[in-house]
Amino acid sequence: MFAYGASIHDIRRTEFNTYLLVEGSRDIAVSSEHLLDVEANEYYHKAQGLTIGIKAEGGQSYMVFVTNLVIKNRIEPERMKVTMTNLNTAVAKMLSQHLISKSGN
Repeated sequence: MFAYGASIHDIRRTEFNTYLLVEGSRDIAVSSEHLLDVEANEYYHKAQGLTIGIKAEGGQSYMVFVTNLVIKNRIEPERMKVTMTNLNTAVAKMLSQHLISKSGN
């Protein structure tokens, strides 16, 4: 992922789960993510997140992200701030696509 001169090249395996708060309704969902390969990962000590998605009018959604990442072997804190912003934007897009693709089921 590249933007504004920041990039992140490392790979992390995570498990991503979505839960509906009201059965059969995708208006409110909670998603969790956690790192699977903690011992083998050379870049992350921890990667976990919680997302709450609430459907709004006009087909849009409000999303609240709580992310806890502990990264090792990194330099330039300002660059990492931009990179993490880009990463969170990508996660939001991924979650949105995940919810959209599941809405037809």
